[in-house]
Amino acid sequence: MRSICDDQWRRTRREIEVLVRDEDLVELCGRAISPSPERVVNAAQSLAAVDRLFASDPLALKVIAGLAEGLTPTEICKRQGMSERQYDTTRKRMRRALLRCGLEWSAA
Repeated sequence: MRSICDDQWRRTRREIEVLVRDEDLVELCGRAISPSPERVVNAAQSLAAVDRLFASDPLALKVIAGLAEGLTPTEICKRQGMSERQYDTTRKRMRRALLRCGLEWSAA
């Protein structure tokens, strides 16, 4: 459920960036969809834990950075110079590591 919600927010942000060119309207729309302070703190803490978990895995950090920017797997591969197989292998490794640590996995 969280993955579906995150995807929806990501799409909404992208649509606003594409459809709205006036800076005042972008600022107004950005404030209208901004998450609550509790959600921001929770997200920051979760990202810090994930960053610590994958600190020694440069490919995982590249995938995480791409996902944080709302990129698709194809876009991440192109931007980071990864093959699709490297991307898939990295995602599986990440999922397994998160499950071992008891963290929730969201296949965005």
